[in-house]
Amino acid sequence: LYLEAVKTEAAATQLEQQTRSWQGKDALMQAYQGVALALKAKYSYNPYTKVSAVKEGSALLNAAVNRAIADTEIRFLRYSVEVNTPSMVGISTHLASDKAHILAFPPLRTHALFSTIQGFMLSQSALSEAEKQKVRAWK
Repeated sequence: LYLEAVKTEAAATQLEQQTRSWQGKDALMQAYQGVALALKAKYSYNPYTKVSAVKEGSALLNAAVNRAIADTEIRFLRYSVEVNTPSMVGISTHLASDKAHILAFPPLRTHALFSTIQGFMLSQSALSEAEKQKVRAWK
């Protein structure tokens, strides 16, 4: 559902509704709650709603990382939100550390999001050519 939520507002709404009941669950579920709120901001037209939703989503993502700092999927989710949020919002403070973690501890090829994470990282202008070579070499 996450991959669809990035593409369509209907799926993002469905993801947000589904994650509401995940309060207090594990760190990964908390991270997806944060992503759902950040995607709500993406599809909102009201500037206040955009900023408040992305900040609330960011807080959940930060809490999820604090609960499971070594989890590459959670770090990727936070990175993907922060890298796509304008810097003036003030939540993009973990880009360097999350990027470094993802590059140092790539997901296993068998991970459900392996190709998504790899493709996303390769599309980032924030990665040097040497970093992109490292991502291409993931196995």
